[in-house]
Amino acid sequence: MQIRSVILGLALLAGLSQPAAAIVVDGRLTSSLYNYEALKDSATTATFLRATQGLRLDLGHLGSRALSFHSYMQGSTDLSEEANNDPRLRLYHAYFSWKAGRSEIYLGRQRISAGAGLGRIDGAKAILRGKDWNLDVYAGPLTPLDQGAGLGSWSEGSLWGARVRTSRLLGTDLGFSFARRQRQLTPDRDLVRELLSLEGRRLFRSKHSLYARLDYDQQETQLYRAEVDGRLAIAPRLSLQANWLRRLPAVFAGSFFSMFPQEAYQEVGGILYFQATEQVQLAANFAEVLYTDDHAQRLGLVLSSGPHYSLGYYRTVGYARASDGLVGNIYYALGRQLVLNGEVDLATFERYEEAEDRDGLATGGLGLSWKPVPAALIEAQVQAMRNPVYSSELRFLLRGSWHFFKGEGAP
Repeated sequence: MQIRSVILGLALLAGLSQPAAAIVVDGRLTSSLYNYEALKDSATTATFLRATQGLRLDLGHLGSRALSFHSYMQGSTDLSEEANNDPRLRLYHAYFSWKAGRSEIYLGRQRISAGAGLGRIDGAKAILRGKDWNLDVYAGPLTPLDQGAGLGSWSEGSLWGARVRTSRLLGTDLGFSFARRQRQLTPDRDLVRELLSLEGRRLFRSKHSLYARLDYDQQETQLYRAEVDGRLAIAPRLSLQANWLRRLPAVFAGSFFSMFPQEAYQEVGGILYFQATEQVQLAANFAEVLYTDDHAQRLGLVLSSGPHYSLGYYRTVGYARASDGLVGNIYYALGRQLVLNGEVDLATFERYEEAEDRDGLATGGLGLSWKPVPAALIEAQVQAMRNPVYSSELRFLLRGSWHFFKGEGAP
């Protein structure tokens, strides 16, 4: 059974329960063309032209103000050649939502983000809100790896769990959650995680903050993740954010890297923010990453002027060799309806250990966004890259979107 047939049928039945004028329709259609051309040498080239159509559709007041429907789907195909599984349809979410008082119920394909529970399911979620506490409960099959329109199977993958949050402990927000996630990798091998998570967040005088999280995997009887993050306002224009993280890598089941053993790593870092003027900010960051038999360092410096311009320097050393780079961004309004945006990234890096010479990498992009009417947006962007593998790479993106709305508050 295709989930799109179920969802469309239920949406139609719900819509018929009230006069059409009572339904609130809110959506956006987005069409795009993506062209990629790469030249490795005079005899080796690669060219792709891909078309994508996306639809976000939200329906409100389906027989009641408490009932609504939310969905987003995307179809794509390659226009230059026949590719595997083309045309492709991906259904990212399609669910009904019922909200009444302090209770909420969600039914259908939806994304779960509840402490230890993280994933996309074809199932149900319920939320109960108290005066200073929330309870989330959810369960369902994991969606297929290809995000297709077919329903997920419980035997191939599942996710269920609960989370409770409260702010009753001396002004500290606390959360406790449990999640069991299972994904079938092969017919005789499953990846199972049973996570217990405890997290807390505290604000001090609206200037300082502290966050901590601890995840424990009951299935493997080991610490899965530990994190501490804090922000300190040193002066009116100066603040420091510091963090420590230890975790096992999170690798998708369908990824090539899932074939290799995974080991925990640690990261210690910080960011220093200096607000020179109302518009100009300077940020310096540093991180030390510790692996089992190796380590790496990252550092960067970014100077920004409001939301319009930024110039930065970054450097990495240690694991995966050394690299240095400069990056610049611009976002400038040419008028009320036209915006220019661009980016340039220049870098040098060591391809192998103790290399005498470095390789270079240069990328650049330039785009325009045009809003001819409030409901429409047209975007065009060209990107170019030069690296040691390809003498030239060129990408072009053309995208247009249309927002439609009908119901209460519509113009």
